[in-house]
Amino acid sequence: MPPSAWDSALLKCAPCSTVGCPFRARSDLRHCCPGCQEADAAASGASTGEPASSPSSCSSASLRGHDTSCARLPTEAVKAAWWETARCDEAYEEEAACLVIPPAGWSEAAPTPYPVLLLLTGNGHVDDRTDFLWGGADTLLLNPLIRDGFFVLAPKPASGSGLLRWASKSWSRTWAEDAVWSLFTEVLRRLGPERVDTSRLYLTGLSLGCAGAWHVALRYGHHFAAVAPISGCCEWPGDSWWATDVAERLASLPLRAYQIDIDFRAGNPARDIEWLCEGSGVETRHLALSGVDPGTTCEVRARSWQRGAAVWELWEARGPLQDSAEWKDWGGDSHCLWQRVYPMPAWDLAQFFLRHRVPEERRWSWSSPRFIPDSGATLRQVEEQWYADHQAQGDRKRNREEAEQPQDGHRTMRDGQALASAADIGVDQT
Repeated sequence: MPPSAWDSALLKCAPCSTVGCPFRARSDLRHCCPGCQEADAAASGASTGEPASSPSSCSSASLRGHDTSCARLPTEAVKAAWWETARCDEAYEEEAACLVIPPAGWSEAAPTPYPVLLLLTGNGHVDDRTDFLWGGADTLLLNPLIRDGFFVLAPKPASGSGLLRWASKSWSRTWAEDAVWSLFTEVLRRLGPERVDTSRLYLTGLSLGCAGAWHVALRYGHHFAAVAPISGCCEWPGDSWWATDVAERLASLPLRAYQIDIDFRAGNPARDIEWLCEGSGVETRHLALSGVDPGTTCEVRARSWQRGAAVWELWEARGPLQDSAEWKDWGGDSHCLWQRVYPMPAWDLAQFFLRHRVPEERRWSWSSPRFIPDSGATLRQVEEQWYADHQAQGDRKRNREEAEQPQDGHRTMRDGQALASAADIGVDQT
């Protein structure tokens, strides 16, 4: 078994500095959250004779003394996890990394096949912009059904490993679905049939990872029991919108999308889902689900369509969400819906997954050959297109500059404007 993720150089891990706190410290703090940091500062003030505003000991797993944004990630959960690394694209030398988080109570000595949840994180985690274990896998582990009952596999989005590609409609990065599938199946293979139930492979992603989850589903959705993209939409790469094989895969894939209704930061899937489900009868429910701060709720419209052999759902929260005091200065939360969906059982994520299994004829096979894509040709095309676009941009800039210069003794429009301004204030123009 690989070394513990706690001791790996791939991600800095240290315990929270507050006495008695069982949680991992954020990589940018000595504490798990500013709440514990303030408690330590208050305790320090008390030791110097200043009044202490809060106790110096941690309140453990309760929210008392912690920010609502605190990951509350127990150190033992990270110590039980490990990293798997593998090459996932022939065009890249760097190996990709995937964090493997086993279910709580899982034992190597008595392995049991478990469901596996593939998590694709957001843009903030690309190339370690923010702590990989803050705002992603940590929120999933707050859900007791997922913590106790699933293996969670979370690839680390690094641009040098091939896990990210250039988006087809903009010069921005997105998850590379073939490389993700390559890494995912290699990790499954290493876990083995004694740990993995291939009838219960599930897929979710948030923001940038939401598009990634859609794109993986377009190509490999027939091997998943269900998918739950959150806070984003599909980019429909290439001709996938019209492809018959894509339509067939999606027709048998149970899907539930979660979205704040006014959120368009990473796109909004409502129109796509409505169009793809056109002609199917729709059922609508109105729900009041748990919010971030204790005692708060979110209004949700949950629509469902029977689409082919599968049910598709769209759960839209009415935004901006006003359930967290930390978003008050921003006018509410209009994007980060996963901070409710992942940790809170009332949002029905784990239950939704467990209601579905992959039929035997569509399950990923342990005998499948190792798959490693090669994006080299695509990278060369992207590079050529980038240079062409860069050259065209430079040509347009030079043309604008030349158009603004006087030619053959004639004054340009800019010169005329300057002369008119001078005339307005009575300046001699000769």
